[in-house]
Amino acid sequence: MSGLRCFAANPTCEPSGGSMGSVHKLNGASAAWPEITLVTVVPGVPSHAANYLGHDVLAGYYHEQADAVLQPALATLRAAGIEATPLFRKGHAAEVIGKMADAEGFELLLMGSHGHSALRGLVLGSVVAGVLARCQVPLLIVR
Repeated sequence: MSGLRCFAANPTCEPSGGSMGSVHKLNGASAAWPEITLVTVVPGVPSHAANYLGHDVLAGYYHEQADAVLQPALATLRAAGIEATPLFRKGHAAEVIGKMADAEGFELLLMGSHGHSALRGLVLGSVVAGVLARCQVPLLIVR
C-alpha cells in the first residue's frame, strides 16, 4: 500500500461510538497508512446569526469546534507512531466530505458508522450514506 492517500472523515479517538471510532482502529497501522488526512466538518452558523458575529468570533468558533474533534484524534495517532494532517471545513458533512474526497485525489476514504436507531437513520439520514451517494473514492466503513 505504499503511497496510499487515506482520508479519515470526522475522526475521533473513541474506541466505540460512531465515525469517531475510525482513528482508534488505525492504532498500530502506521506502515499500512503512509499518508493520512484527518478531516472534520463543522456545521455552518446560519447566515442570520453569522451577520451579528464578527469575523474573528466566527472563525474562533469554527476552529474551536474543529480542534475539539481533531486534537484528540491526532494525539491518539501520534501515540501510535502515526502522523496525520488535520483539516476542517464548514458546511454539510456529507456534501463537503464527498466533494473533498473526489477533488483532493484521495485513494481511500475511512469513516466510522454511527450507532443510530433505524428510525433516526431513516428520518435524519446518514453522513456515510450521503457520502456514498456523492463520491467515487472507495469507502471503508469502520464500526
